[in-house]
Amino acid sequence: YVSHTRTTTSVPIDVLAPVPLTGGVDGWDAGHTMRVSAMVAEGLINDEQMIMPGYGIYTAFFDDGCDTQTGTQVVLEQVASNDAYVGLTGMGCSQVCESTAFVASSMRMPFLSYECAGNDLSDTTTYPDFTRFGTTTSNVPALIKEFSDMWGWDNIVIISGDPSVYRAEAEALQKGLVDLGIMTDYVNSYDNEWLQIKDMMAGLKTQKKRYLYVMSTEAFFRKVICGSILAEANIGITWLSEGTRHHEWWKEDDTELLALAPECTPEKLTLSYEGAINFAGLGRPMDVNMTLPLDCFQSQTAESMLATIDQYLAEGFPDADADAVAQ
Repeated sequence: YVSHTRTTTSVPIDVLAPVPLTGGVDGWDAGHTMRVSAMVAEGLINDEQMIMPGYGIYTAFFDDGCDTQTGTQVVLEQVASNDAYVGLTGMGCSQVCESTAFVASSMRMPFLSYECAGNDLSDTTTYPDFTRFGTTTSNVPALIKEFSDMWGWDNIVIISGDPSVYRAEAEALQKGLVDLGIMTDYVNSYDNEWLQIKDMMAGLKTQKKRYLYVMSTEAFFRKVICGSILAEANIGITWLSEGTRHHEWWKEDDTELLALAPECTPEKLTLSYEGAINFAGLGRPMDVNMTLPLDCFQSQTAESMLATIDQYLAEGFPDADADAVAQ
C-alpha cells in the first residue's frame, strides 16, 4: 500500500492515480516505478514549498491492470466515492489513457498521464483535454527508412502476437513503411501457440528474412527468439521493437519457455538478440546536465534524483501515518 502524512499548514490537493501494477495482457507493470517516482517528487514538492507554496499534493494510487475496463472502472468508482479529487494522473498504457480521457473530460477533471506514448493520443481534436509526459514514437517509420538506406535492409517482416491486439498497430506501421518505399510482410501468432510460432520462424528462416520487427509481450518475444534458434537461423538477425520493456527482459527466468525448449537458455537468447534495436523515449537528460540543479527541485540533480528513486525501488518507500491507501 501507499501512505502519506498530511500537514496542517498546507491546503491539500487530492489526486487520483491509476497505474499499471499488474500489467494486463502485455505484462507491463511499470506502475511500480511510476508510483515510487511520483511519491519522491510529491515529497519534494510538499517539503520544499517552491512549486506550489501553501499547497500539498496527496496522490492515491490504484492498479489499472493496463486494462481499459479496469482503468475506467477505477476512475468512475473512486470519483463517485470521494469528491475531493481535483485531478487525474498516472497511467502508462495508451489504451487505458484513450478510454479514461473521455471520462475525465466529461467530469471536467484535468488529466496528466505519466507515460502513454500512443501516437493516436496526439490528436488534439479527439483528446482536447489530455496531457502527457513521455515521448511518442510517430517517427519510427522515418528512422527505419534511414537505417534501411544506410544498411541496405531490403525487406522488413513485422511479427506480432495476438492479432486481435496488435493487427491495427502492425498494419499502421506496415503502411508507414510502404509509403516510404520499404517492402514489408506481416505475420502473427498467439502467445500460447508454440508449434505455430516455431513453424513461423522456420518459414522466415527458409525465406532468408533477417530484419524482424516484433510487436508483442515479452514472453512472446522470447518465444520468437527461441524459434529462430530452433530453426537454426544464423546469428545476426536484426531485431527491431518499440516501447519500454523490463531491463534485460530476454534474460528473465522463463520456466514456461525452458519447459518447451530447454536449449533456449538466457545465454542463448542473449547471443541471438545481440545488437537489437529498440525505439523508446528514455526521457534522460544529456550527460552534461546530469549534475546540474533541477529547475523544479533545486535540492536535487538528475543524477541524485535517479539515485533516490533507485534506492526506494530497492528498499521500499518509507511508511508514514496513512491518509490514503492505494490498492
